[in-house]
Amino acid sequence: MNPRILLGVGSAAALLFFLTRNGGGKAQIGLLVGDSLAEDESYAVGHPRSMGYQLMAKITAATRIPFSKVAYGGTGVKWYTTPRSGWDGMTPVQWSIRGRDNPYGRPTFLVVVLGVNDSRLGMENGRSPSGHRLGPLATREAAYKEALRKFVAQAKADGIEKIVWLGPSKIEDDPDAEERAERGLRARKHGAWLNPGAVRIAQWQKEALEPLGVEWHDSQPMTADLPTRDGIHFRERESGIWASRAATAMGL
Repeated sequence: MNPRILLGVGSAAALLFFLTRNGGGKAQIGLLVGDSLAEDESYAVGHPRSMGYQLMAKITAATRIPFSKVAYGGTGVKWYTTPRSGWDGMTPVQWSIRGRDNPYGRPTFLVVVLGVNDSRLGMENGRSPSGHRLGPLATREAAYKEALRKFVAQAKADGIEKIVWLGPSKIEDDPDAEERAERGLRARKHGAWLNPGAVRIAQWQKEALEPLGVEWHDSQPMTADLPTRDGIHFRERESGIWASRAATAMGL
């Protein structure tokens, strides 16, 4: 196990104390939110083999708190913090926490698996999926960190007391695949290229979230040796390994 993903004994003990006791015996309720990587390779909601459900099972086994999950494929931090039409003016953060998708009631403990879809923002010459330039890197960094602060503020305003955030996993996908195809060039094989944008997003998350009291973990070393199915998503076995390493990093 890479030592970079291990927490100190004191931090692990503090997390377990919060989850089981919360200092006053208050019953805890957990919620995991994320993108398609919180699901499995078929994106089947509630699939017991998905990364999100395997991680939730490990947390529940260690802490005995009830857990549920909300996952929206293809989304990033800004999407989660922006009010959605038809959701009573609420953002996905607010909508999820207020019990729309949580059968156990309003949660107090949040686990976030989010960031891989934001990797374009972290590219030196970032582009949108449609190919438009995304503006200066410094501007993107400032906007992204502000979105992270909004996410945390919205969660805490709705009663979340503890947040554990797993940063973006490794990406082998070539972001210039469409451009290369248009030029008649062969696309890179999966595994031949690692996305530096995901690494930069991880750094931005660490810099913005840790000062806010969020327990942040880098998924890059957790997933560096795991092959992907399509350059981004992992199969059941690899999802399980990632979930186990994340649970270890959390001190469980």
